[in-house]
Amino acid sequence: MTLKAADLFCGAGGTSCGAESTGAARVVFALNHWDIAIQTHQANHPHARHVNSRLDQTSPTECGRIDLLFASPPCTHHSRARGGRPTNNSERSGAWEILPWLEGHRPTWLVVENVADFLEWGPVGRDGRPLSSMKGVTFHSWLGAIVSMGYTAEWRILNSADYGAATARRRLFVIARKARRRIPWPEPTHGHMANHNSQSPWKQAEELIDWNLPARSISEAISHATRPLNPKTIGWIEAGRKRFGQRFLVSYYGNGGPSSVEAPLPTITTRDRFGLVDGDRFRMLTPPELQVLQGFPAEYRICGSRADQVKQIGNSVSPCVAAAITRAIAGVA
Repeated sequence: MTLKAADLFCGAGGTSCGAESTGAARVVFALNHWDIAIQTHQANHPHARHVNSRLDQTSPTECGRIDLLFASPPCTHHSRARGGRPTNNSERSGAWEILPWLEGHRPTWLVVENVADFLEWGPVGRDGRPLSSMKGVTFHSWLGAIVSMGYTAEWRILNSADYGAATARRRLFVIARKARRRIPWPEPTHGHMANHNSQSPWKQAEELIDWNLPARSISEAISHATRPLNPKTIGWIEAGRKRFGQRFLVSYYGNGGPSSVEAPLPTITTRDRFGLVDGDRFRMLTPPELQVLQGFPAEYRICGSRADQVKQIGNSVSPCVAAAITRAIAGVA
């Protein structure tokens, strides 16, 4: 049986791409409030009904019968990557908007993806910062609401590298199943060290980087008239040479610094983050490279400007993880 699925907060369609790649699910409804993301999803999943709207402004009746409900509510105001900037309770409420869809459709399955910090979801104080004494309270209330509807619900943090992506993206996944029945979690297919019995080694970033693309010389990049490399980047390049030799990545934002191309790429963000050092050459990784590192097929079409494409890839669920979860669900459906 092919599961009929809806993809809420669908973005570029990482979840839809992965789920449909298994042949066990078909996405019949997709919703997002960014028109460019909807263009991307429509270009790759034309059979689905697409709605360009906020979820809280859309009725569950706009979607027909479904067996499986996917949702990736906004994560920005839960993530520590915000650097402690103030927020408010309404900005962190997107997950509540899923519940009317769960109640209205009563699908057999619900899969929700978010940052690991979503586990700490709780009330925000007057200063716009989460109350440490109430950490996780709202998350458990939300999960309890799902259980109160007659579902079994569990959560785990999954690493996309464990399922065949060439990026080590750790995300929280909640799976809920109607009635009191066990939750099937996918077994990792890849590992940091190859398991000769069942696992392949993690994919290395260098396997999917296009080493033939043109790049500037590092000396030219340092002396560029309008966009020269800043001293911090130059320092990272020097540190990278000492640690990794001639080929490595320089990661901006987050922790920053150099990283190996012989390991999965660190988490892809919504802004250009990765500079590639190849001998005496330097360039940024391109959206097509980021796309396949995240787990999308090379032929998947991502619309918009370069910045739009990077943002969509950085916001996406890794198709590899979505595929693994869908297979696990289909195995007991």
